[in-house]
Amino acid sequence: MSLRRALAKTNPNAYEIVYAQTLISGLYYLQKAQSDLDEAEKILGKYKEIPQVEKLLKFAKGLRMISTTP
Repeated sequence: MSLRRALAKTNPNAYEIVYAQTLISGLYYLQKAQSDLDEAEKILGKYKEIPQVEKLLKFAKGLRMISTTP
């Protein structure tokens, strides 16, 4: 994941969405920190006009709802 983070910083337009998707996948599959979801949503917010990003944001919202349910 550190490679994807570095690539996202080097060339944000090409790699930020991929990095955000990795963060969301980490939360979904590996029960990673909620802060990763916050970071992913912040990144994806810059690219809302892209249909794939809209889907990722909806998925992230669903994960947030699931993870905050007691």
